[in-house]
Amino acid sequence: MPSPQKPALLFLEAVPKKAQSLAGLPWLERILFQSSRAAIPELIVTGEAPELRRHQKSNLRCPSGLRLHWISSENPNAPSQILYLLGKEFWLLCSQTLIRPAWMQALPTPATAPLLQILTPSSVPAAAYLRLKSPTPFAQAWKAAKGNFSALMRLLPSYLTTQKISAPAQAIFRLRLESETGAAQRWLFQTLIKENEGFMSRHLERKISFQITQQLLKTSLRPNQVTWGSILLGATGGLLLATGTFGWSLGGALLFWIHSIVDGCDGELARLKYLETPQGGALDFWGDNVVHAAVFAGTGIGLFRQTQQMTFLLLSASASLFVILTAHWVFRKEGPQFTGIHCASKLQDRLAQRDFIYVFLLLAALGRLPWFLWAAAIGTPCFYFLLRVPAPWKFAMLKGCRKSFSLFF
Repeated sequence: MPSPQKPALLFLEAVPKKAQSLAGLPWLERILFQSSRAAIPELIVTGEAPELRRHQKSNLRCPSGLRLHWISSENPNAPSQILYLLGKEFWLLCSQTLIRPAWMQALPTPATAPLLQILTPSSVPAAAYLRLKSPTPFAQAWKAAKGNFSALMRLLPSYLTTQKISAPAQAIFRLRLESETGAAQRWLFQTLIKENEGFMSRHLERKISFQITQQLLKTSLRPNQVTWGSILLGATGGLLLATGTFGWSLGGALLFWIHSIVDGCDGELARLKYLETPQGGALDFWGDNVVHAAVFAGTGIGLFRQTQQMTFLLLSASASLFVILTAHWVFRKEGPQFTGIHCASKLQDRLAQRDFIYVFLLLAALGRLPWFLWAAAIGTPCFYFLLRVPAPWKFAMLKGCRKSFSLFF
């Protein structure tokens, strides 16, 4: 397969004016970060000299660790300079093409194919991977194509044995027309949806958070500022729940739901602008779990104020304590860039999702919050211990449960 540690040659192609800045970033800056996330250590940008000078003077943010070079396509010595810097094995990328780095890194190809062409779903060449035994084919094709990406993609198969792979629509997007700018932004937002998201998060919350994030992209707000706003919303929801009155408790439940939506916006903003940091990941993770603990505690206090029953305080203490214990265990195991628990079973993965917020909202509207508190007080310790059980034991327990179930049904 293509080595993710190999360098790349990026062809600077014309991008529609509307897309010069897309989702809060200059287009070329986005391509540079995309390349860096695909583990490309060195990148040569090639194009017409005036365009290269314009981008060099534009104060583009360059990813840390990416070695960047600029070579004019009009330079007669460009092929030899490129091969000197990149060697005989490298990527060919086009500045019009957005590619998901994870898909690019996992791309398979036979070791015998010197040229791998990656096509869009409409069969347009969007990128390629070269393994040269001799510099001659590349130099000849470059000369005939005059440094143009599309022409080079047409000519290289005449010189090298070629394998073609058609990329799925969710992995690649090539922007060439002004009318495709909106579709490019929608494609970017779709790449933010995680595989382990719950049904309501995927089909409702993301649609709302995407609209909010589109407005945030027009501002100078940083992801951590959005995170603090989300924490404030959730903590205020916990305080309203602690009042013990139906109206304020329902308002607190609504704020908890709004917190859940805004909680997605900080990550969307960070990933779209490539502003993720370990500190931001830690703030987001701990803020989210502290809000959950505050909501459980507020619910218990509110029910105690309604009924004077100490049971609700004990239940809320159990739920809040095990939320924090679970968070501590997961954080220690996964680190600050936590994006999902690597579960040993689908059940465990389901339990980690946050669709329970809709159950909480419904029960608050029906005046049945004691039901939720009982479920949380029992469920959070069970979830914590399920996480702590070694994987082989988990599989043995599930197997035993299936056998017991089959005896009765």
